[in-house]
Amino acid sequence: NLLRLDKNNNLEYLFEIAIDIIAIIGTDSKIKRVSKSCNEILGWNEKEVISIEWSNFIHQDDLLRILGYKKTSNIKDEIKGLEFKVKCKDENYKLLKGNFKYIEEDKVYIVIAKDISEKQKILDEKLAYERAIELEGIKNEFFSNISHEFKTPVNVIYSTVQIQDLNLQKGDYDKILEFNKLIKQNCNRLIRLINNFIDSTKLENNKVEIHKKRVN
Repeated sequence: NLLRLDKNNNLEYLFEIAIDIIAIIGTDSKIKRVSKSCNEILGWNEKEVISIEWSNFIHQDDLLRILGYKKTSNIKDEIKGLEFKVKCKDENYKLLKGNFKYIEEDKVYIVIAKDISEKQKILDEKLAYERAIELEGIKNEFFSNISHEFKTPVNVIYSTVQIQDLNLQKGDYDKILEFNKLIKQNCNRLIRLINNFIDSTKLENNKVEIHKKRVN
């Protein structure tokens, strides 16, 4: 009987030395046995968790998922590789990856769960780093493009002003008016670029109020 293990039993010895958490849960959802590693990983000793429903230790988001899985699965089905967050004694949560097996003879579930919190943390940090590199590339490309967009009208304006100096010397006022129009066009282009740049900064900082409407 899994609930009546003695010191000579190999499984009892496994409960003592196991690195991963081993737990026995009854069909009444209460924890019957737990390995010593539970104390080392989560901070709970066996006395503190015995006769408490397992759901009290599971994060709310994962609990709904596990209950949904349990509801749609056969009680005798073995569950492998299920990831879920478990509450530690210090009120923090650790991410575990576990296998569940129903033992018909004893009417209990035996659970073996590995702590993958550190592994997940490293993975999250790697993904964050890769995302930061990607965003840095996007930002550099953005500034490169915006610099080009600013440079083009500035060059046109600067070149036009130089021509205007020659026109002033010649007294060719028709040409001056013609080139002034070109300067105004490129000044407006610069103003639009600056406004777009300011708006993009406002959007990034959630400072833009959006008014939506249906249009053709």
